Amino acid sequence: MTDMSYLKNAQLYWDEWRFLPWSDGTASGLYRRADFIKAGLIGEVGRYVADDYIVWSYEENDLERIFRNAKPDKNLMLQRYIFVQKEGETSFKNRAIWLGFKGYVEVYRYTPLLPRPKQIADLGHLIDACHQYALRHEKDNAKNH
Repeated sequence: MTDMSYLKNAQLYWDEWRFLPWSDGTASGLYRRADFIKAGLIGEVGRYVADDYIVWSYEENDLERIFRNAKPDKNLMLQRYIFVQKEGETSFKNRAIWLGFKGYVEVYRYTPLLPRPKQIADLGHLIDACHQYALRHEKDNAKNH
C-alpha cells in the first residue's frame, strides 16, 4: 500500500484551494470540483466542470479500478486523478467516455518535486508546496517534543 497521507498536514493549503476529504474503496485523499466558464462579448458562451482528485493512500490495483470505473456526470468534462507516490517516474493515461462527448478521465502517478507534465502543472505545484510544508511542519514538531 502506498501511504503519502502526511500530506494532510498541509490542511491550510488544501482549504485555500477548496479540497475536501475523499475516499473510494481503499483509495483516499482529497477532491474538488471546479467550474470553467468561457466568456465572449455576449457573455457566457460555454461552461464545463472538472473534478480533481489527489490520491495519497491507495493499493496498487486502485489506479486501474478507478480509471476503468469512472462514470460521466452532467457537464463533467474532465476527471483528473493524481496518485502521489514516494518515488518513480511520472506516468499518465487517459480515456474518452463516449468518444469524448461525455468527458475524459486522466490518471497520473506523480512524485513530489519531480518534473510533471503540463496537464497537471497547477496541481503538481500545489502538491509540491504541501509536501514541503508537511515535511517542515513534521520536523518542527519533532524538535519541540
